[in-house]
Amino acid sequence: CQEAEESGDGGAKARLTEQLLPEVLRTARGLSGRGLPLGDLVQEGNIGLMLAMEALGIRPEEMTALDYLRQEIRTAMEQALEDQQAERQAGNLLAERLNHLSDGIKKLSDELERKVSVEELSVFMDMPVEEIEDLLKLAGEGTGEEGEDTEEGQN
Repeated sequence: CQEAEESGDGGAKARLTEQLLPEVLRTARGLSGRGLPLGDLVQEGNIGLMLAMEALGIRPEEMTALDYLRQEIRTAMEQALEDQQAERQAGNLLAERLNHLSDGIKKLSDELERKVSVEELSVFMDMPVEEIEDLLKLAGEGTGEEGEDTEEGQN
């Protein structure tokens, strides 16, 4: 550890990295079941290890090199889990918005007994036209020209 840190020798760093690979796997196993496959956690841990290896010389003085490397392995995996959770939450929010829009299209179409325009939806749902258009594009129901009619299920 000390040799890799002090000399920056590539061979010493490679040996240290190899010695810590079981640590990466142990940490990944401990964090598995939280939303990312084991292989993805191992990959993130390996990346964290490689980045930490390059930053060994600037680690906090009160921390041993080995503790620093272990911490960075765990931090990389935990960050990947947090990122994945944030993506999942964003996807859920988007699904809610799409469902809300779909419900609005159906309700207004039923009331008017015809296809409705994006502008009518905007007024009815108190949503900006641009947001409705973006949601329709994401749903695969692009709006084309302004004022184009839309209806749930149109593809």
